[in-house]
Amino acid sequence: GDLDSLRPEVQEYYASVGVDVVHDPDQNSTDFGKCLDYIQKQYRPSSPGKLVDHVVTIFVYNALGGRVDHTFHSIHQLH
Repeated sequence: GDLDSLRPEVQEYYASVGVDVVHDPDQNSTDFGKCLDYIQKQYRPSSPGKLVDHVVTIFVYNALGGRVDHTFHSIHQLH
């Protein structure tokens, strides 16, 4: 995400346990959208026309509920 609310000590902790902390300064997309883009880039075929030879399963928690505009956006991102 854009990491605008990430405290330095939290970033240091996750980096120390092997979690990729990726800064994306784009303010025109949501953190959820940025995560999906990151996953897609990681599993994109290495050459054009080549099919991906594995399935990626994504579990999304708390993407529905709360504000209806956020719910519709989450569904749209997954589609």
